[in-house]
Amino acid sequence: MREKRKIHKAKYIAPNGDVSPLCAKTPKAINMKLESWVNQNEGVTCDKCLKIINWKEQ
Repeated sequence: MREKRKIHKAKYIAPNGDVSPLCAKTPKAINMKLESWVNQNEGVTCDKCLKIINWKEQ
């Protein structure tokens, strides 16, 4: 059985379509074959992104 993709919160979206996740220390493109992204907090499954989201909401 295949694992589900890790879903990140998008921090930066480049004009060419590359997306950098909120959890990246420096901007880097997400490997879309292994991971995915969303613009809203709902649906995020990345532990690092969730930790940052929860910290910002406090």
